[in-house]
Amino acid sequence: MPISPLNYSRHSNNYLVDTMTNASSQNDFTHKCNAKGIKVTPQRALIYKILSESKLHPSAEQVYKDLTEFFPNASLDTVYRTLKTFADAGIVECVESFGPPARYDANTASHHHIHCINCGKILDIDKSELGEFDVPQSFIKKYCIQRKRLLLEGICLPCQKDAPAENLP
Repeated sequence: MPISPLNYSRHSNNYLVDTMTNASSQNDFTHKCNAKGIKVTPQRALIYKILSESKLHPSAEQVYKDLTEFFPNASLDTVYRTLKTFADAGIVECVESFGPPARYDANTASHHHIHCINCGKILDIDKSELGEFDVPQSFIKKYCIQRKRLLLEGICLPCQKDAPAENLP
């Protein structure tokens, strides 16, 4: 079967995806876009599909690289503008800033992240794995808390294996 944007799937060492993404993800995307008045184009649909299948929270540049396999005339500016439109509409989230480049996540459900400070990999952590945590009253008095999200930073196992022992804690 020829590869097309509709059956897009990638699996490599640098870009892992869940190839079992179901049609409801694309239906949810279409519904969210319609609700926000965002036109669903083939490029936008594929950008969302790339994001929704990624487990590594890709940058705009990574999304662009995959997009141009199917839309060679697409521009990096289009990807940046599309990701900003999606983020502003709440369709995707810009992951906590770890320095440039910005990284994106199609999983807008409440969850946490773990970030490898060596290779830059960012992975999701389900809230149930860490449990709930209380916000100190001193913050509640000063802020209207919108959401609670934890960020763990460390060195992933592959990086630990490659790093000299003196560089590890």
